[in-house]
Amino acid sequence: MLVATSGLARVANDYVEKSSRRIVPINGGEPVRLMATHDIGARRKTSCEVKRVDEGCFDPEDIRGMSLP
Repeated sequence: MLVATSGLARVANDYVEKSSRRIVPINGGEPVRLMATHDIGARRKTSCEVKRVDEGCFDPEDIRGMSLP
């Protein structure tokens, strides 16, 4: 794995493409995204649940204009 906090230099990208080894370049904000996704060095502070109306359960006329609290 090759990690860079900004973009990789062209020579690094060329090396990755030509290498017989499996090298995964990780650029820019990707390390932070991966850390947050896999809870590495980060903790969940809050979460929220987003719901939508299941229109298959209701007549569309009945739910038109309806709002959730």
